[in-house]
Amino acid sequence: MGEGVTALARLWRPLALTALIVFVPVGLLTIWVFEATGAADFLELALNDPARLEGLTREGFLEQARPLLGATAVALGAQILGTLFLYLAAARAVTLDAAGEAVAAKLVRRHALGRYVPAVLAAIIVVAAVGALIGVGVTVWMIPLTRVGIPNATSAVIAPVLLAALAGPGAWLAVSLSMFPAALSVEGIGPLASLRRSLDLVKGRWWPTLGFHLLVGLLGFTAVQLIQLTAIPLAAAPGGEGALSPAAMIGVAAQGLIIAAHVSLCSSWYVDLRARREALTPEDLR
Repeated sequence: MGEGVTALARLWRPLALTALIVFVPVGLLTIWVFEATGAADFLELALNDPARLEGLTREGFLEQARPLLGATAVALGAQILGTLFLYLAAARAVTLDAAGEAVAAKLVRRHALGRYVPAVLAAIIVVAAVGALIGVGVTVWMIPLTRVGIPNATSAVIAPVLLAALAGPGAWLAVSLSMFPAALSVEGIGPLASLRRSLDLVKGRWWPTLGFHLLVGLLGFTAVQLIQLTAIPLAAAPGGEGALSPAAMIGVAAQGLIIAAHVSLCSSWYVDLRARREALTPEDLR
């Protein structure tokens, strides 16, 4: 983590510029989709007048919530695609820096663009496989829950443990494949080869890799809370509402910067995993 933060301090300029180029459009698209579809109205209703939602029939509630589901799907897809591009660029920047090379923002963006299509194909495979495993686990978990419920205190303890056990294979696969963007970006391999490479790198280091992801995620969550302390007063100020408000712009820009830091640290972890398995030289990272 310390080495990753040190590298991030050297690379913040090209990564920050790339993050803003990618995530300002993604953030604006997200805001527009939520407002254009009416999803923002549903969220406002849920937050400010939940009693009105409680009075709706099941069909009425689903009708009101449908725009939210569609907008969330579009926004999530855009977030994944933007994060993937940023991960490819960050991996190239981190490995060039580790090899002692100068890092230019245009160079890493051009490299990420060239590797983007195979990365998208690999991401589709990962999302489908992890989603299927977790979906099967949750479905199996729901069978006794819907038929029996939680009749006593012992059941209340067993239920989350059983859920974790059934969803465990999906979590294992997600962590095991988490290094595929870096491998695909740096090593110039195809989608399936990058997945196999990630499995091989994480093998034997699954728990440390999980811990690293949790730690980086915690740091990102803390950063988001600090940003909200700035954004909330701006949102409360006159003229602070709307898609192009100062609060919204701070959130859009900060999101990209936080994700850039996240994927940069993950790329440093990829270098660490490689160094533990092979005689890694600067030439291997160029």
